[in-house]
Amino acid sequence: MLRTTQKESRDKEGKIDALTELVRGFMMDVKESKQDQKAYQQESRELRRENKVLREENIRIKEDMKDIEKKQIKSNIVISEIKMKTDNQMDLKIGMENFI
Repeated sequence: MLRTTQKESRDKEGKIDALTELVRGFMMDVKESKQDQKAYQQESRELRRENKVLREENIRIKEDMKDIEKKQIKSNIVISEIKMKTDNQMDLKIGMENFI
């Protein structure tokens, strides 16, 4: 009976040691997962910052394009109802140069 008790005791200790190692392994996995999660969160924050900068730049570019279009429209001269003879290209060119 004493041998059985010692054997059972060793088996229990072996099982406890195995469980302890298993728990340590799980703890290491959890620690690695937390580190990975922190790295992903940092990367996500950086990407959000870059996205914000790009959006602001896009808005600025669109506003600049609107300003350029407005200036271009102001600079354009619309000529209507000018009667000229268009038989001769050279006369048309000279007439337009004289008009402007």
